[in-house]
Amino acid sequence: MRIATWNCCMGFRGEKAASLKGLEANITIVPECGRRDAHTYAEATAQSVIWRDGNENSADGPGRETKGLAVFADNHELSLASVYADEFRVILPITLTGNSPFHLLAVWTKPNSRGREWGYSGMLCRAIEQYSGFLTEADSLVIGDFNTNKVFDGERTLNHSEIDRRLTKLGLASAYHAFSGESQGEETHPTHYFLRKRERPFHIDHCYLPNAWLPRLRSVFVGEYSDWVLMSDHAPLVIDIDSP
Repeated sequence: MRIATWNCCMGFRGEKAASLKGLEANITIVPECGRRDAHTYAEATAQSVIWRDGNENSADGPGRETKGLAVFADNHELSLASVYADEFRVILPITLTGNSPFHLLAVWTKPNSRGREWGYSGMLCRAIEQYSGFLTEADSLVIGDFNTNKVFDGERTLNHSEIDRRLTKLGLASAYHAFSGESQGEETHPTHYFLRKRERPFHIDHCYLPNAWLPRLRSVFVGEYSDWVLMSDHAPLVIDIDSP
């Protein structure tokens, strides 16, 4: 099973859609994806899709497409869990049913009115607390654009290290760090380039998976800057896991 997350930096069509399809992921999390683009891609690739608008009190209008979070799957049916809380907007608890069912918390820490108050890491810390029951009642993944890294911790209490601590307490581990052996905040493969500049790299896209899945973890890789920078300021994070 291949799982990928890539912030497409809006406009998910043409070369962007073709490049993501080329990753051959079974489950894909795509922040900054428009609604029409999400459903067009799902139809073209025969995948299930869930899309949620990232903007509060908005609707598509003539010539206008709002940004949202899309989740695609080609071997599972997707459903938004009843525990979804709108205050977290595009942090989505999703149930996947199929041959190997599990839970997924798809993440885009886009600042809505609550997010601006809490900050990226504070918003995700609160979402993890809100969905802790959902994350422990079945095998669960937490994946997407966290917009956080240990290097940004500062003096805040609800920071990236606290996100990592809370997910670790729930029995989850970062796939990238488990596979690479690198420490939080010392990543050598960035997933984001601020203003698309190679000299301003950060690792802010993450995937946490159950500790019990770690023996099945086969590879973790991040797309190369030169392959993705013309399409987005993010590069995809891709995880390969042996199916149970």
